[in-house]
Amino acid sequence: IADVTEDVTIYHTGYGAREESGKSGRNLRLILLELEERPDSYEMWGYLGQEHMAAADWEQAESALKKAASLIPEEGKGVYDITLSLTYLRLLEVLIHRKTPEADLMRVYGQAIEWWPEEADYDYLLSRYFSAQGKWEQGERHLRRGLELLETYGTVCKSMLLAGEIRQAYELLAVCCHNRGNLREAVRYSALLLREDSYLMSTLTLMLRTFSKDEEIMSKGIEGARQVVCLLEDFYDLTSLKDRLFVLRAAMETGCQELIGAVRERFGSEELEVVEQALNR
Repeated sequence: IADVTEDVTIYHTGYGAREESGKSGRNLRLILLELEERPDSYEMWGYLGQEHMAAADWEQAESALKKAASLIPEEGKGVYDITLSLTYLRLLEVLIHRKTPEADLMRVYGQAIEWWPEEADYDYLLSRYFSAQGKWEQGERHLRRGLELLETYGTVCKSMLLAGEIRQAYELLAVCCHNRGNLREAVRYSALLLREDSYLMSTLTLMLRTFSKDEEIMSKGIEGARQVVCLLEDFYDLTSLKDRLFVLRAAMETGCQELIGAVRERFGSEELEVVEQALNR
């Protein structure tokens, strides 16, 4: 019998919906009672911050988590521990939610990566933060760093957010590359995702939008668009009506008339009549 206890992480997500309503109040009371006895417990302050986050009380959450961070012992800094790391991860989440000035946010991030450099989730959070603001270069930089850390250190008791959203992370990386004009990389990451799951509409749409920005391809007009559609045969069976409809929908999302026309050429006249009727309903 194999022993995998050192390779398995059990991540407790809470209780079922039936128990959820009473859980928060009960936990809060217990934490406050514990803090009366142990007011310098960074763990209890961290749990308190988590409870306030669950209740969407962001101001109180920030206060509790900052208190927890201030109480972390020096000997705990530099030695990876999931409780310590999560304290800073949650603090970053709260600061982002509260639209904290970027300089203050980066100061907390700097402390976190100095003390627990194995944790990839700090960079993943920041990649989403910067990308949401259209700061694609920073978003890409932090995302690449997070993915490198994930590859180097793995996911045993760490980097659970990025590991759990790995598809979304690579799609975000493709988006960053697309918006920075790095079209080759945007197509490459989109292709990696589509090979895993060809029915990711947002990913296919992004790939087609990227091709539509390629001046060399689109300067050829409909011939360039036909080349793009031929490339899609690596992911789709274009003899299948289901796949053709999926690709047509993605092409229409781009608004690129050449691509739409090239995909429509793969339909028979009777099929197009049915498609047009369906679209006009």
